[in-house]
Amino acid sequence: MWQQRSSVQWLKNRDQNTKFFHGIATQRKRKNFIKGLRDGNGVWQEDEEDLDRVLDGVNDVVTDDIRAELDRPFTSEEVGEAIKGMALHLKPLVRMSAFIADRLITDNILIAFESLHHMKNSCSSKKGFMAMKLDMSKAYDRVEWVFLEKILLKMGFADTWVALIMECITTVSYSILVNGEPKDVIVPSRGLRQGDPLSPYLFLFCAEGLNALLQNAANEGMINKEKTTLFFSRNTDEATQEALKVGLGVPVIKNYEKYLELPSFLGREVMIKAVVQSIPVYSMSVFKLPVGLCKDIEAMIQKFWWGSGDARKIHWVKWSSLCSSKSIGGMGFRDFQKFNQALLAKQSILTTRGVIEKGAIWRVGSGQMIDVWHHRWLPDLNHSKIISPYTNNDVSWMCDLFLPSTRTWDPGRLASCFLPWEADMVRKIQSLPSSSAPTGDGSVWKKIWKVHVPHKIRHFLWRAAKDSLPTKQNLVAWHIPVGNVCDGCDDYSESVMHALWLCDQVRSVWMTDPGFLFLVQAKCRTFLELLEVLFNHGSCYRVALFATVAWCLWQFRNRLRERQLVWPLHELGERAQGLVDEFWEVNPQVQSAPVRRPLIIGALRQNISSIQSVEMGEALAARRAVRFAAELCVFQVIIEGDCSRVIVALKGFDHCRTLFGHIIDESKQIGGTLRSCLFQHVRCEGNRLAHCLAKKAVLSTDTDVWVESLPEDVEDVFHSDLP
Repeated sequence: MWQQRSSVQWLKNRDQNTKFFHGIATQRKRKNFIKGLRDGNGVWQEDEEDLDRVLDGVNDVVTDDIRAELDRPFTSEEVGEAIKGMALHLKPLVRMSAFIADRLITDNILIAFESLHHMKNSCSSKKGFMAMKLDMSKAYDRVEWVFLEKILLKMGFADTWVALIMECITTVSYSILVNGEPKDVIVPSRGLRQGDPLSPYLFLFCAEGLNALLQNAANEGMINKEKTTLFFSRNTDEATQEALKVGLGVPVIKNYEKYLELPSFLGREVMIKAVVQSIPVYSMSVFKLPVGLCKDIEAMIQKFWWGSGDARKIHWVKWSSLCSSKSIGGMGFRDFQKFNQALLAKQSILTTRGVIEKGAIWRVGSGQMIDVWHHRWLPDLNHSKIISPYTNNDVSWMCDLFLPSTRTWDPGRLASCFLPWEADMVRKIQSLPSSSAPTGDGSVWKKIWKVHVPHKIRHFLWRAAKDSLPTKQNLVAWHIPVGNVCDGCDDYSESVMHALWLCDQVRSVWMTDPGFLFLVQAKCRTFLELLEVLFNHGSCYRVALFATVAWCLWQFRNRLRERQLVWPLHELGERAQGLVDEFWEVNPQVQSAPVRRPLIIGALRQNISSIQSVEMGEALAARRAVRFAAELCVFQVIIEGDCSRVIVALKGFDHCRTLFGHIIDESKQIGGTLRSCLFQHVRCEGNRLAHCLAKKAVLSTDTDVWVESLPEDVEDVFHSDLP
């Protein structure tokens, strides 16, 4: 209830029973309290009798037969479903498609869509048409019981029936629990309960007075103008459209998809991933779909993603890029051909044997099953087989290259069996098996989707970074006949970077906050470079504020082009900060808190050379950390790392079968000798001291150890990490 009463923007659909929302709700109650109404003559009216003026346009529609039907006694079956029975009595009077037999409420949007489609494409007469979409704010909550009673009587319902209805809705009362004890009873005077079978019908009766309210202009303040829009047929002249637009004070929508509030980009993403891509999964796991069918499905998804309609919409980002992971700049959509192959491979690995054979290599363990000369086992995806000439008959299996009773390479045999450069590659395998390419956990794209702002702003950041916003420069590149000069400065070409950062008009907004000075000094060339600097040097709040200001600037630019009401430019930064503060208040950020140790037991800095994968480096570091704890006789430790894949492997109970699995197994074995050894995942910024030590280690070839102290060059980092 409090989230409904508070009406705070960007509020998630969950209870937030906090002091913040109570304060907002109380403030709104005082602000929205109506002591009276000013009529068309400018006279202030506070008496209930003046409600009759609203009823002037409501006609008596209840016939004697209907009145008799409503007044008939209820049967015993109807008593069992009393409220539902009353609702059934009302059905003949309700003229709304959602309550017509054999019709779903979802049919409404189809009917509206077809009607608007006809208005846009088929109207050829001299007479124009207009559709108006209204959104009544807090409709159910605003139904006054006195008004409901009067309108029922005005429509011709019998007094006994009206009394029965009013008995159902006016007997409700509330009591607030304070410290677990109920206090005084609160008796409301308005509102219909959502979810009650009677409420939709009663509300529709109240809506009968809407025409009268519109005609008398008595509905001012009750219509949500932010959600009220006009749509005109194509044969309506511009002068008429402008007159109606100005007179009603609401905007005109050209696209009926927007008019009908079809899903936003977030809604489309969810629908594509959860519905469209899921429907053919069963068929795709059994049959190999024709390439043409896969292309047709993908074409429909692309059309839905960029906006449905008859006119061809610009596909600002190519499909192959959208099918990439979000961590590398895509949207994570499925390539249907590849997904079809993956599902079939799950059913029968034989269909993809060729693919596996091309890339699979052996991981070196005991070496008893690896054929040195014929198997793929070198840690290089492009060179996985030995090409040195076969000269030693004593070496056939991998274990023949080890020193006796060990898993350590025999230097003499490596030198005699392989070419020098290949022998060097083999020597690295024991400490550095090959793995996948670095994932780049610090990727800008990953960080974009983690910015603590609403999803629509994160999506906006993604589009700006992909240079896929409909700026004038981009529109010209798509051969759209528009000028490319920025409307703000009337000087330079309007690119994404110019529209959001370089234009003198928007630069005045950024310069009002000294916190963005480091971005100005960076002199970035693209918006993506700007985000890289921001993520590397800005705090979480600064990143969120930057994203919100940029989004507000883009909204300002669009609304100005559509000649809609806009915020004053000098207030934009302050308003953006208010939106961020409100969102952070409602959605507290959950961060991985670093484990802070004010007492220094020891520190170690070691350079591990020839690292070929991030995962292997993290695994070796974890093993060295556990050993270091054992060497210092520290028997209760927490090992932190920022590579989630390695941490998951270290926390798992099963044998790790990755190429660095033997390092993982050894680390867990050493940790098992301690009293307590826990592995936790933290982000890089959650343990800045360890990150700083690692960066310093790159510059050294030795292993440096400090006991009860730290190197001087990282002491500042240590103190800044303390609470």
